[in-house]
Amino acid sequence: MYDNSRLARFRERVLDLCNQADPYGSERHPTEKDLAEAIGVARTNLSRYLSGSRPITPPRIRAIVRTLAEWGAIKTEVAARELLQLLDCPDFTAAEWQSPPLDELEKANPDNREPKAQPSQPAAPTWQGDRRATAEPPQPRTLVGRAEDLSGLELLLERNACVVISGVGGIGKTTLASLYYHKHERLTAYAGLHWFALETGPLIADVVREFLASVGEPDNLSGQSPDSQADELLKWLRRNRSAKHLLVLNNCDTIMSALDNRFVANGFEHLLSGLLDDAGGATVLFTSRYLPRAVHGHTPSELPLGGLKQADGAKLLQSEGVADTTERLEQASAKAGGHPLALILLAQLVRIGYTLEHLLATERLWQGEIAMNLLDEVYAKVPLREQQLLQFISVFGGKEIGVADVLGMIKQLPRHSTSWSREVVDRSALALRVKSLLIIHNDLYILHPIVQSYAYSMLKSRQQHHRAAAAHFQAQYIANHPDPHTQPAKNSAEVQPLLDAFDQLCAAGEYQQAADLLYTPLEYLSGGDPVSLKQLLRRWSEFSRLQTMLERLLNAPAALEDSSRAKAMKDLGDVYFSLSENDKAI
Repeated sequence: MYDNSRLARFRERVLDLCNQADPYGSERHPTEKDLAEAIGVARTNLSRYLSGSRPITPPRIRAIVRTLAEWGAIKTEVAARELLQLLDCPDFTAAEWQSPPLDELEKANPDNREPKAQPSQPAAPTWQGDRRATAEPPQPRTLVGRAEDLSGLELLLERNACVVISGVGGIGKTTLASLYYHKHERLTAYAGLHWFALETGPLIADVVREFLASVGEPDNLSGQSPDSQADELLKWLRRNRSAKHLLVLNNCDTIMSALDNRFVANGFEHLLSGLLDDAGGATVLFTSRYLPRAVHGHTPSELPLGGLKQADGAKLLQSEGVADTTERLEQASAKAGGHPLALILLAQLVRIGYTLEHLLATERLWQGEIAMNLLDEVYAKVPLREQQLLQFISVFGGKEIGVADVLGMIKQLPRHSTSWSREVVDRSALALRVKSLLIIHNDLYILHPIVQSYAYSMLKSRQQHHRAAAAHFQAQYIANHPDPHTQPAKNSAEVQPLLDAFDQLCAAGEYQQAADLLYTPLEYLSGGDPVSLKQLLRRWSEFSRLQTMLERLLNAPAALEDSSRAKAMKDLGDVYFSLSENDKAI
């Protein structure tokens, strides 16, 4: 982390650069409010980041630097790097340096190589970057019709430490949780607010480590079992009862079994049980399509979320630009069951030329899964390139993903590699955002789970795309570690691209290649003798992460060579012993 004096210098430098910028060509220099809007946060939140009252994350730091470069206030790569280094922020990737606006900066040296770190400088702390387990949620797209639900949620949370917002996909669970989060961001009731995006598939260690880092607490999670890691979070909350914290665990159903509503990710059921028993000073808000199964006879309190009222659904259509009679708007709201996503998609169809009267008379749209029917209609009218971008983003499995990763995967696809550029991606992404098919937040792309599922279902040659994503992540790691002998990998965050490559190979059904990535000694992972990714994870006591990877390989034993299957079985037993799960090991 960084100290307050360095943050003060960063703030002073940023405001000074704003005073030097003239992005509007009118000699009006951008203000702190302009900067906040440019990076996609509220002005009050930016003030908190720059004052140190809230931790500022690397994606936000890089967004500030990128904006100042776009405004012409930063003119050289050296100046950009100096600003990043003030807060020990990891550098931009090679692909980001080669994309606008950073590609316009004066190069640090003639051959455009990154300067080597000086031996006397301490290594900067490592972050998981765009794939961290927690992130601030985007501002809700619409506030129509949820005031009553928000009041009900606040009353429920006053009486209960743990509450689940439940409801069908697209009904507005994340929106309501985000409304509560952002409302309390402006108030002082909570000492800290923490948003965990469970659809990204984090381990319990990722969640606990991220929380402890945000409150300035060191962790000793390595080598502990998932349940013990969950206990570290529970102990902190109970030791600090006077400091109220809000924890939001969004999209819990993505790590739960649809058969029995139990958490399938290790450690999360234990965390839920502990929170229900004693949440300390925390208020915990879950969102899920269904209520988690009772733990020791207890379940969180539930706020079932239904569709918008008929009049509110009509107001939503109006806010989306649909001009029609009140009667017809309310009829559309009723037909859609007040489903917000369905109504937004309906409005998009009106924007592209359909009449509301015609859509209401088209019976096939209102039978079965209405939101999916409307999405199907909208998708058919989307230009091919925008359809392709949705499909490309869907390859990453619902994670928030950066432009550089999308382009990196595309470059590994021979038939697409030359037809896509940063400008083409940006233009297509902005068009998709206007059509309500894509969320852009802090330069990251986010798909609604329904859109994610739909786009992935439309993707042909999925195996080829997952292979391309894996190749990109492996190349990304190598590019970011050009001198492995003097700068070897030091923890699992540094090898995150390789962990992502492993996931993509498994998604491609290439389990043997995934096993090879885990087991083959790779010199670039070590400063000395060649070691494998598996050996490094063991060295760092990342047993839970290794357990997940080995179990994934053994779920497809027929796809593994005999030697790989035998090694995976032996190593999984060793991991179970290391986690004190002796019954499983035996």
